[in-house]
Amino acid sequence: MSTALPTPALAAAGTEVVEALVAEGRLMTDGPTVRLPGHAERLDPAQQALRDRVERAAGAAGVNLLGDAALAELGADRGATALLVRTGVLVAVGPAGYLGRSALEGAVETLRRRFPDGRPFAATEAKEALGTTRRTAIPLLEHLDRTGVTIRLGDLRRMA
Repeated sequence: MSTALPTPALAAAGTEVVEALVAEGRLMTDGPTVRLPGHAERLDPAQQALRDRVERAAGAAGVNLLGDAALAELGADRGATALLVRTGVLVAVGPAGYLGRSALEGAVETLRRRFPDGRPFAATEAKEALGTTRRTAIPLLEHLDRTGVTIRLGDLRRMA
């Protein structure tokens, strides 16, 4: 008789297997994806030029969302935007709202420094700490809630 693992246990076991394969060098992390060593999405010259433009724009935007219109001005249609998300250049933090990966990582580090040891904080405090607008802070915090970086406690949050 076989016993099926409950879904959370199965997910945890899958995570442990992937982490072990990464530690052994049999898999590699690449932004939000996991891949075989030596395998990566290859960009043609036009895609690489678009990637470079979007990376510069995302760097200049800092912790401010890039929307579909801003990406379209840079030459990114929906397919190209999806490619930029897959390759880790952009992170979709809300509907039609993207941050550069380095800006997202910097925002998380800023929040960890500003609100250490599980200290609860309001969205307004996070907005001020990040030097951004409510239009960016709310989708960013909701993304961090969904990905387990923050834990929502009513109107407050704390770093996980």
